[in-house]
Amino acid sequence: MGPQPLWMIGPFALRSTTLIWTWLAMAVILVLFYLASRNRKDDVPSPVQNLLEFVVEFVTGFLHDRLPADHQRQRLYNLLVAVFMFVLMANLIGLFPLFFSPTSDANTTIGLALIVFILIHAYGVRYRGVGGHLGSFFKPFALLFPINLLEALSNPATLALRLFGNIFAGTILIGLGIQLAPIAISGLGPVVAFIGSVLVQTLALSFNTFIDLIQSFIFMVLTLAYVAGSMGPVGEH
Repeated sequence: MGPQPLWMIGPFALRSTTLIWTWLAMAVILVLFYLASRNRKDDVPSPVQNLLEFVVEFVTGFLHDRLPADHQRQRLYNLLVAVFMFVLMANLIGLFPLFFSPTSDANTTIGLALIVFILIHAYGVRYRGVGGHLGSFFKPFALLFPINLLEALSNPATLALRLFGNIFAGTILIGLGIQLAPIAISGLGPVVAFIGSVLVQTLALSFNTFIDLIQSFIFMVLTLAYVAGSMGPVGEH
């Protein structure tokens, strides 16, 4: 992918391609939820309703296992559904020809990680108090403060880089499959070359679809782990 055109808003330069496909991913999610809720049926649900109900039940199950308090689960429920759906859609949208995955841009994943970082400490202050949350960095021993501080800074960073690295690598893999597969097997005859090219590209797309699903799941689970950890007793992260 070449350099992205920039939109200048005052002193800020915004990557237009990333923004457009981010908005498109969010628009698709809104349309899916609208279609699922417009003609909601309990007896014969539509495929879209089935899909979204599966996502909701999936997230709810993780919340029940991780957070015992109802009020804590309710606070994180909408966040986790939004995180999972956005990351999944932003990942999958890049599988289509000429489409671009926003999560293959580090700016998107860093932005998501910053949101998680802010929520970790916002909920930490809310549930532990300012003194309790700051004091947790000195637990169980004061000498561990540098390590606890490094952990607090590195968790969101690894969250962003893991997602970006996997999706970006998947984008490169698909591009290489499309460009190099026909060349590599062109000497086997046109029919064999065509079938082989289709198989190679299908395998690449299948592998990347699996990676997209796994990375969405991992991002949601780690978001839950980090934020829920800050809502626990003092001394936990």
